[in-house]
Amino acid sequence: MKVVGVLILLLGGVWGYTRLWGRIVGGKIRYSVTISEGRPREGEEIELRTILENTAWLPVPWLQLSQPLPEGTVLLEEGGESHLLRYATYLLPRQRVQRIHRLRCVRRGLQILPTAEIRYSDGLGWEERMERLESVCRILVRPKPMERDAIPFRFREWIGEVAVRRWYQEDPSRLWGVRQFRPGDPYRHIHWAASARTGKWLVKQFETSSRTVLYGVLNHQLFEPHWLGSSPRRVDAQCRLAAALFRRSEELGLEYGLYSNGSWRGRRSFSIPPGRSPEHLEAVETALGRLLPQAQEPLADLLRRIREEVSNPSFFVVMTGYWDENLTSAAEELRRRGHDLILVCFREPDEKVEGLDSAASLPLVTVTCPVGEEGPA
Repeated sequence: MKVVGVLILLLGGVWGYTRLWGRIVGGKIRYSVTISEGRPREGEEIELRTILENTAWLPVPWLQLSQPLPEGTVLLEEGGESHLLRYATYLLPRQRVQRIHRLRCVRRGLQILPTAEIRYSDGLGWEERMERLESVCRILVRPKPMERDAIPFRFREWIGEVAVRRWYQEDPSRLWGVRQFRPGDPYRHIHWAASARTGKWLVKQFETSSRTVLYGVLNHQLFEPHWLGSSPRRVDAQCRLAAALFRRSEELGLEYGLYSNGSWRGRRSFSIPPGRSPEHLEAVETALGRLLPQAQEPLADLLRRIREEVSNPSFFVVMTGYWDENLTSAAEELRRRGHDLILVCFREPDEKVEGLDSAASLPLVTVTCPVGEEGPA
């Protein structure tokens, strides 16, 4: 009888402990994810740091974390690559466990970590729990600039044709506005009155006979109804070419801007005014990383708005996978306004892009998207 009593007491104590353990530990596991500092591009590796913390005063003898990864990243492990981060550990009272993992960024875009799942138990198998925890971690993967040799037209020759028509020295007698001060601007050009009124350093902007400004125009429209769909592979390829052109413009000291009818931060079509600085290059590359493969308006409407907004002769690189007669008319209107333009058409292997026959009067090059590459989902 004493043995039976001891067993009953023991089992009762274990049962009571597991019930108490569940109440005390349940909901007391904290989870956070951080990434290493930096601005990753396609193909680059980053560090992902996961932290599990037990805020209760009882231990967690067994815990398993399952963290799915976004499709634009892969986990680098000894056994190969994976889209699921999973490991088991234990947590003592008030203990924090941190692990570092290597990720490779394989796709351009804003990569958002899905909800993680943790399973933990009392170690005896009597009490087991499952919770879903938000990681609240985002990884912005910027496009990898296209190799210089792969740019489908001779950049220097096209820009050179525009550059010979401009004055490298601004005419100080022809003031046409002000703009924000940039490193390298002469201090004598500071507009003191405007700077005092706005509280920001502004400099005088003078006219020249012509200004060499490069604009990248990215078209996400693929069908006559612009909302019908887009091609992530084409959009990724456009972003790589645009990144290469902007970096080359920065090297040559040219101003560059961006137009797109793609979706970005919930806006309709968007634009980034021309500029030239490391900060400006960072801004346009970040925008290229955030672009979603969704056309928010027809390319023809975007070209007409550009015609009204850009008055000084500029150089436009129109990157698209769709064309028709209406677009040819809009592009020819830009040329009649004094702008230079080249059409870069992106297509799939063995695909004929309809409507290009109407673009016979425009400078045109075609780019075939590499086989095996996939855009973001």
